Amino acid sequence: MASATTTITPNVLTTLGFEKISQGISWYQPDEVPPTHDSSGSPTLIIICSWAFAQPKHIAKYIQPHKEIYPNASILLVQNIISNAVWRPDSWQMSFFQPAATKIQAHLSATTDPRVLMHAFSNGGSHGAVQLSQACRETCGGMRLLVDALVLDSCPAPPRFSPSVAALISGIPSKNYAIRGLGTVLAYASVAMTGAFDILNISEHALWKLYRVLNDPNDVFLLKTLSKEQGTSRVVPRTYLYSKSDTMIPWEDVVAHARIAKEKLIAEGLGEDEVEGFVCLEEFHGTAHVNHIKEHGTRYWNAIKDTWGKAERLRTLPN
Repeated sequence: MASATTTITPNVLTTLGFEKISQGISWYQPDEVPPTHDSSGSPTLIIICSWAFAQPKHIAKYIQPHKEIYPNASILLVQNIISNAVWRPDSWQMSFFQPAATKIQAHLSATTDPRVLMHAFSNGGSHGAVQLSQACRETCGGMRLLVDALVLDSCPAPPRFSPSVAALISGIPSKNYAIRGLGTVLAYASVAMTGAFDILNISEHALWKLYRVLNDPNDVFLLKTLSKEQGTSRVVPRTYLYSKSDTMIPWEDVVAHARIAKEKLIAEGLGEDEVEGFVCLEEFHGTAHVNHIKEHGTRYWNAIKDTWGKAERLRTLPN
């Protein structure tokens, strides 16, 4: 379900080294790179788009390894809010994502050779990533969000009524039966309303939008533009981390999205064998939604490092 996260408290952010930029937007700037660390093959910026109702201690489990693996990378943390995915139109959402877009623009301007790894969790994080790309264009003078490699954890999926309702209900913090009852009613009403608006062509459903844009060759997640003048581009390596035990995001939708990505890339002129190497599916067995690292931490981070390694190898090729 599109994101409704519990904002990380300032104390936790401070412990992790983050500066709060605005509601849901936080920034980490590393100290000087240790002399013994070779940063030439590392991202200069990691964009983390967290999942719905993410708790601070859970997000920290992903932030800390990123800091250890890529100690020279700045980190932008984007925590979406439920109103963005349910009732706020895109024009209103741009004010939410604009501070993040401005921070990215500053990083790109100050970095000689910017390299960006994006890590999105669930439909909430996917929605945040897509809206961030739009905010870069609309609030930063047409700037394209730079993405060199993409990791999609437990996502994406188009609208599914029952999983969407379950995701919203999971975020109701109170154990009071009356409050949970009211929250459940509102969850059903919200999902029904957004579905009706989509059917009536009043507004595109947020989940349909993210499912579509992540595979749009004209956006930034499938292909990276190298030269506007020559119209040249390079594939963005991506890995889907998923499980058939996930009750929030149907695994069939994740696999279908990967298949569509491959079809889109082939249509753009890439060979079938080449596409297979850049669009990868990493299935975890018996793991819950956005909880693959609990039982398979080493394999999880190896998949991310492998995805980034492909992006680095592509960078050594002539444009």
